[in-house]
Amino acid sequence: MKKLNHWIALLLGVILLFSASIASASITPLPLDSDVGATHPWKKENRLGEDKLEYKDESIHVKVERFRHNGLKYIVAYVDIVDPSQIRTAASYGTYDDHRYVKTKIIAKSVNSIVCVNGDFFKYNDFGYLVRQCQLLRERPDAEHDVLLIDNMGDFHVLTLPTLDDINQYIANMEEGRFVVNSFNFGPILIQDGVVLEPETKFYQSTKKQQRVAIVQRGPLSYAIVQADGKTDSTVGINLKKFAVAIKEIIPDAQIAYNLDGGGSAHVVYLDKTLNSNSSSRSICDILYFASIADE
Repeated sequence: MKKLNHWIALLLGVILLFSASIASASITPLPLDSDVGATHPWKKENRLGEDKLEYKDESIHVKVERFRHNGLKYIVAYVDIVDPSQIRTAASYGTYDDHRYVKTKIIAKSVNSIVCVNGDFFKYNDFGYLVRQCQLLRERPDAEHDVLLIDNMGDFHVLTLPTLDDINQYIANMEEGRFVVNSFNFGPILIQDGVVLEPETKFYQSTKKQQRVAIVQRGPLSYAIVQADGKTDSTVGINLKKFAVAIKEIIPDAQIAYNLDGGGSAHVVYLDKTLNSNSSSRSICDILYFASIADE
């Protein structure tokens, strides 16, 4: 009997070791210093629910919700990932130095995005402190736009109307081992440290009704994309103050919310579908997206 128990224990040990090796091998982080997209396309069998608006594998969980809030249509995509390399950026045609734009869905498909949102239209603008996948591409903040920095731990940092000196000093004082992987130059900051903020510059046309879109960090490796419906004629949409308040009401645990390019640029793409549109929908130049790193 003792010999049998010994062999059972040995067998269980082998099984546990094998299971552990499989588990560790099933998650392969993407390189932070490369703009190459995820190598694994999404799988139909990982879609959940009757409407298939939920996606889950070993590395990512996305749940998309559609609803009305205070009479306005919203799309919210909740995203949880297991590794910081899964929050990424990509540019139209894979380049940063031209003015060619494409539909959001085309960029998303090229990098195997699970869910994405448009970025800050950096190819059109010539200002900003621009870092994409660890590449420093531009050092021209104009002190009129709030800046979002995303570090190698997947955490958000926001700076209000910073100069280049402000940004360099902030980065120099970051916790040891942290560095900037991606940055955005649009804004404004809508929520900081869980508190709703007021935009501090006239540039943002804060009182104008527009289609709006924002990226939110809820906690470590936990995020949300929020889109509020609107049209360019200002008869439908929401102003920035109300958008910030709505985000906090919809996502009470929102720690940081940062406004991205709205209006006709605002797009949320889930798998192979653009979830929102309007009559002024335009091609864009960049996305912020979430990728799977679950191996076959």
